[in-house]
Amino acid sequence: MVELPPGMRPVWAEIDLDNLAANVRKVVSHSAPAVVMAVVKANAYGHGALQVAKVCLENGARWLGVGLVEEAQELRRAGIAAPIHIMSMPTPEQAEAVVKGGFSCGISDLEVAEALAAAGRRYGRSAKVQVKVDTGMGRLGLLPDEVLVFVEKLKQFSNLEIIGLYTHFSSSDERDKSYTIAQYKVFKNVLTNLAEHGHTFSWVHAANSAALLDTPEFGENLVRPGIILYGLYPSEEVSRQITLKPVMSLKARISFVKKLPAGSAVSYGRTYVTKKETTIAGVPIGYADGWSRLLSDKGQVLVGGRRLPIIGRICMDQFMIEVTEDLYVSLGDEVVLFGGQGTETIPVEEVAHLLNTINYEVICMVGPRIPRVYVKGGRVIGVEKMVQTSYHED
Repeated sequence: MVELPPGMRPVWAEIDLDNLAANVRKVVSHSAPAVVMAVVKANAYGHGALQVAKVCLENGARWLGVGLVEEAQELRRAGIAAPIHIMSMPTPEQAEAVVKGGFSCGISDLEVAEALAAAGRRYGRSAKVQVKVDTGMGRLGLLPDEVLVFVEKLKQFSNLEIIGLYTHFSSSDERDKSYTIAQYKVFKNVLTNLAEHGHTFSWVHAANSAALLDTPEFGENLVRPGIILYGLYPSEEVSRQITLKPVMSLKARISFVKKLPAGSAVSYGRTYVTKKETTIAGVPIGYADGWSRLLSDKGQVLVGGRRLPIIGRICMDQFMIEVTEDLYVSLGDEVVLFGGQGTETIPVEEVAHLLNTINYEVICMVGPRIPRVYVKGGRVIGVEKMVQTSYHED
């Protein structure tokens, strides 16, 4: 059990930076000669964007991908000098921030392009953009027959530099690759048409995590891994040709232990009633922290290397577990909500299955009240408190 700073809330997301570094190196090697853009949007899928970005860049990634202008700004303010691509399209009002930060961004709208070019002229530099093509995702981007005209109009703007062209696969995590193959063919046709009209790009990219695993030939010269960096697979249907190590574990310490007589109700709504004298323990994390109420009366945790059931409804700040008769627990014992303890493991995917969702959502749900504890070589090297719970009077 790692040593936590004194006075810290006894709930934490433990981020294993050694596992992260190992995953990144494997992905970089697997993707070569394509360059890796490490996707660190949504606070690096809940792991902490700054620490993750540093490790990714130290281990071979050359680009960082984010979802929001604000996420890119946060990394720049922290001293990250690497190229950062904003995968969504900014609003015209955000154009100045994009140019000032030296970011590239997705583009599929002329009004936004005009705002970026104007900001570029004000700052005496070129706004960098990458044209997004909708090859079947049905989300952001230009339809294939719109791309050529759009690119030619972009090239009429001064202080606007088109550095890339990209698309996104909707179903590359499925065993049946027919739709992904069709999307890629559309993308290649767009590229061919553009090249025939004299338009080429420094960066061309399509492959996300699932495509990297199953169709690496779709990599072009830049790839965008996300979930696999964090040691998780995009689905049960993708190959496991890269062996990954989960980076995040969610942990807490027991906050109370008590005995209840037979017939005692536990938590809201009395959904659980003891059948005999029962030892219960409290775990100080709840649905306000992203530990969903849907896990009530069906999830499990690890204590002492053993699986113990969640009993009663999960509350806003805590939940209860039933302690088996042959296990002694005490205040402060470690509880693992997902991750490993001893020889037992509760994978993120097990929690996701109980919630009828995907592993991506489980790790992204780990809330801002939970500190991220960064571990390297078995030692805590840093703690990021996501939300300050204290206040200061003026």
